[in-house]
Amino acid sequence: MGAAGAQDIDPFYLERLISGERAFLDGNYETAIDELKIALFGVQAEKQLKAKAYLFLGMSHYHLEEKDQARTYLKDAHDYLGTEGLRDLVPDDAVWFYLNRVLADLKMAVSGKPEVATGTGTGSRTPAQKPVSKQGTSPNAAGVARSLEMKIKADPQNTGLYYELYEHYMENDNGGAAKRTLESLIKKNPDEARGYFLLGRMQYRERDLRNAERNLGRVFGLQLKAPVEEFVLLEAKIFQILTTLLSGEKTRAYDMYAQWADRLTEERIRFLDLEEQERAIFQGIVQSAEAQAAIDKLEGEEETEDVGPGENSAPTNMETDPSSDLGPDNIVPLEEVDTEPELRERVDPRYPAAAVERGIEGTVTVSALISETGDVLDVVVVQGLAGGFNEETVKAVMQWKYDPAIKDGQPVKVRKQISITFKARF
Repeated sequence: MGAAGAQDIDPFYLERLISGERAFLDGNYETAIDELKIALFGVQAEKQLKAKAYLFLGMSHYHLEEKDQARTYLKDAHDYLGTEGLRDLVPDDAVWFYLNRVLADLKMAVSGKPEVATGTGTGSRTPAQKPVSKQGTSPNAAGVARSLEMKIKADPQNTGLYYELYEHYMENDNGGAAKRTLESLIKKNPDEARGYFLLGRMQYRERDLRNAERNLGRVFGLQLKAPVEEFVLLEAKIFQILTTLLSGEKTRAYDMYAQWADRLTEERIRFLDLEEQERAIFQGIVQSAEAQAAIDKLEGEEETEDVGPGENSAPTNMETDPSSDLGPDNIVPLEEVDTEPELRERVDPRYPAAAVERGIEGTVTVSALISETGDVLDVVVVQGLAGGFNEETVKAVMQWKYDPAIKDGQPVKVRKQISITFKARF
């Protein structure tokens, strides 16, 4: 905003603009709209202020499920300033993060490229609970579904069509068909992280915890192949934590939260799509003494460094150490299986460049949850090493593939400790 332009604006209208923005952040969307519309009368001559009013008007209308108005205002804001200009208007990362989610749901994009709807279903999208629209099946619902199914059949790699059909079914209270749509999506597009997240979330809400854990875990493996939207990662991690807690693995749930505490900030959590009960349970985790203890333990581990001589990056020396971690009923202690999981595909972790320069060596020990299909669902650092080693180890082990553990002739889920030694070479 130009200084001269701002000085020419009546302070009354500037105050209305500020008040409207605050009302939006507080979840008072009708008040925000009233204030921002008044502000528009007085800021017509200042392009940035006008675009800002359009921006928050658009998001406020979106929260009230008035998507046509939301789309119009957000398009006007983008037409005025473009992507970079909008980013300057929204220095708050949490709001920017959420704006991108709204634009995706409206099939808009600040990058200029078309995006698809997120298919978020019901629940809160906002700092305060968004009213949930319960729509009955419209007379034309079957026709819309058939049309989308035919388009998918003709173009099975068009992921946007699946999400549109999924959202159509969710809006018409047909969860079974919505789930089958997601299953078809990931069958035809196995690298579609958002599809795994939405399916895992549905399975969590149905208390199909085993499948929920598997599908939510796949989201984090797929982010190593291609970028995944931040809100998808954050929501997938929250539901992974809730699934773990509901499965009876309280300690692991707190450890998982501790590793993501820096990203799951209060500002971001309030913009995520959680139902009221889910939000309350997760807030209970965040505020618990157990979670704080897990964070303190993690921070203590990261303060310890093994420093040794070294000039160049060297290959890693990997050794596996069986663990006898106990878990809930669906996780079998490793010493009780007939056949331990056998590694089929291994990805070596990258030696952190900064650690090479400083000659840092050491060992990272993690506990990997290996599913009945041999996929690594979760990795928790047991003994860490600062300098990027923990992150690189988790990324690598999440991609490992096993022949699953066997007990009584059946594949079973187990936890296994894995130690990876980083050794610098002269």
